[in-house]
Amino acid sequence: MAGINYWEIEQAIVERLKGDDTLVGVAVLSEADLAFNREPTIIVYLERRDATPEQSLSAHTRLRQRLRFSIVCYEFSLEINEAQRRRDDLIHRTEIALMNGPTAFGRSDINFSFLEGGEFDTSKDSQEGRFVSAGEVILIADCTAVVE
Repeated sequence: MAGINYWEIEQAIVERLKGDDTLVGVAVLSEADLAFNREPTIIVYLERRDATPEQSLSAHTRLRQRLRFSIVCYEFSLEINEAQRRRDDLIHRTEIALMNGPTAFGRSDINFSFLEGGEFDTSKDSQEGRFVSAGEVILIADCTAVVE
């Protein structure tokens, strides 16, 4: 039974980010816990899947869903304002990297994709005495698969 391969789609997003020249030196991970290090980090999470309004039960073997990916950008600094400035720059570079290539990430099961907003968080690592600032980019991928 073939269907939407969620893991492969997530890996295509990770590879797009890893292959972008503006993100050299940034760790790009899939479904990972943040290791508090000093390098900028992007972690891609498949957050949820939703049926589209066009998906009916009478669609027979055609499945259409919207996948929601949370792409979280982390930056670090001893100063809170610098951590936030770096975070904002990393979010911008991440969005540009996602928009620079084909919206289907080279996959035939993605009809289209688009970006939404995201949340922000900044906290202080009490052991290291530095700040970690996170910003989220939401990517929605509209997918179709034939299930048998």
